[in-house]
Amino acid sequence: MTTWATMVRGLVSRVRHTNRAFSGRALRRRLIPLSVTTAIEVLENRVLLSSTTEVTLSGGDLVVSDVSIGGQADTLTLTFDAANSQFVVSDPNQNLYLSAEGIAGGAVVIDEHTVLVPFESVTGNIQVDMQGGDDNLTIDSTLAESVTFGTPDRSLIINSGSGNDTINLDASISFALDGNLNVDLQYDSGATDIDAIHVGPDANLLLSGSGAATLKASGNIALASGSSVVTVNGNLTIEANQQAVPTVGNSIGVDVNNAMIQSTGTGLVTVRGRGGDESGGLQYGVYVSQGGIIAGGTTGLLTVQGTGGDATGLFSNNFGVYVTDSNSSITSSGGDVLVIGTGGGTGDFSSNNGVVVFAASHIAAGGSGAVTVVGTGSDTPGVGGTNYGVVLDSDSSITSNGGDVQGRRIKIVGNSRICEAPR
Repeated sequence: MTTWATMVRGLVSRVRHTNRAFSGRALRRRLIPLSVTTAIEVLENRVLLSSTTEVTLSGGDLVVSDVSIGGQADTLTLTFDAANSQFVVSDPNQNLYLSAEGIAGGAVVIDEHTVLVPFESVTGNIQVDMQGGDDNLTIDSTLAESVTFGTPDRSLIINSGSGNDTINLDASISFALDGNLNVDLQYDSGATDIDAIHVGPDANLLLSGSGAATLKASGNIALASGSSVVTVNGNLTIEANQQAVPTVGNSIGVDVNNAMIQSTGTGLVTVRGRGGDESGGLQYGVYVSQGGIIAGGTTGLLTVQGTGGDATGLFSNNFGVYVTDSNSSITSSGGDVLVIGTGGGTGDFSSNNGVVVFAASHIAAGGSGAVTVVGTGSDTPGVGGTNYGVVLDSDSSITSNGGDVQGRRIKIVGNSRICEAPR
């Protein structure tokens, strides 16, 4: 049976081998003859002096925390290594510290930048707590494999701190029944932070049962080609740049590029985005393109709300909600659909429209679902500007079994159409 003294000696041996300068000098060759408890405290204090990230196991939860004073810029990666049934926590630029609880749970220090944690040791949530500094966190998997995470009711939780943080969700993860995904960077962001969430190419985040997904950032949220975030009966919430003071710079609020946001059951789907203020324009609030899909479920309401960025310049075209390209759609499997778009910005010869449906794309609802589209063009069109509430162009359509299409100015051209059921 492994004793505390054995674990301490093992940890000292690993630390001596991999990092000989935790406190500015090499660790002593052997542990001073203190009690086991005191020895652990001495060792932990020495390690913490130079480490910036702690890895621990607490009640079955894997917790990775920034413990640096003042905040460091972390480049942290959490890898699902299914082939070896382990999580790999690594940061090439910062030192990692493995707590005594982590050692007791079977985690292993490989070097000062890498910790391995067996899958079997993590029976609860995974939580990553970022603190100060401009941090970059990547969740990925070896060989781009799809992995199953956790037991029922377990969640992946990512919290940010001050600084401009970027979260890269690059792994395909199937969550166990009722497990949640919570990446809420708005909860603890500073007033001037610009945070971003990127779902990588072909990364599919699949929740089941009542499992809910929440992605919120003060900057942009982008879903790359082939990616998806899907719930069944759990709510799905994606919100970008919704704080009181909008983010500055070049930014599309929510960008769905040949990707999917979907509930397949009764879950509510809410997507809200606001563009940046880059003077070149094209600062869309919600942008669905290249076959991208935002889909509501069987009964829950789908709400898509976009606000064009407060950008200026000629031909700025800061649309609130922009759906374009063949097979791109905002739709449902029977639930009602509500689309609200507000054009933003100013500029001569601009078209800062509220809702634009273009190039054979469409807005619709399945079954008996009603579609309501409310578009408002920017109040400041500038010289030669034509800011419409709703625009349909180039074989696009809005189809509904109820609801209305509302806008101060509605433009329908290029064989496009609005189809409403008789009343």
